[in-house]
Amino acid sequence: MTKNDEKILEEPITIEERDQLWDHFKFNADQRIKAFNFFVILSGFVNGGVLTAYDKHYSPYIFIAAGLFIVLLAIIFWIVDKRSRGLTELAKPGLLAYEKQTNKSDKYSIFLQDKTNKFKLISYTFAFTVLYISQGIFGLGVAMYGLSTISEQVLSSVTTVQVQICSTANKNSGPLIICTPQ
Repeated sequence: MTKNDEKILEEPITIEERDQLWDHFKFNADQRIKAFNFFVILSGFVNGGVLTAYDKHYSPYIFIAAGLFIVLLAIIFWIVDKRSRGLTELAKPGLLAYEKQTNKSDKYSIFLQDKTNKFKLISYTFAFTVLYISQGIFGLGVAMYGLSTISEQVLSSVTTVQVQICSTANKNSGPLIICTPQ
């Protein structure tokens, strides 16, 4: 928060301003939860597809594509979540100021109580981030499984060159080459 923001918050906040701040906060918080729900559903379908592909022994290229798609989903939704969280944070200073201005007790001040929350690991942000990172790691694992399967196929298809010892013998019709594998 800048000094200019602090100066603005020193002025009393009207009910109309509070309503505007609350509507902004509520809208962006709602969008954040909806985006997360969509991520969970989409991830569930993709993860189910990976398990089906594994069960039915699909091409390793399917695993590479699915794994990279999972990683991409995790990154995109993490970025969207960061943006949504940033937008909700814009309204918090005004709502905090309004609570300070109107409430005699911190008991009913939701934003003031949340600001003093000592357990930062117990938050939507932490939970969402853990899930995004977990999905990204799972996606990398799926892609690496596909790559390792391809490399195993390539190595098993390479034929070993057999060394043969050859000798020549001169028969009536010309030189004869006799080779024996070793």
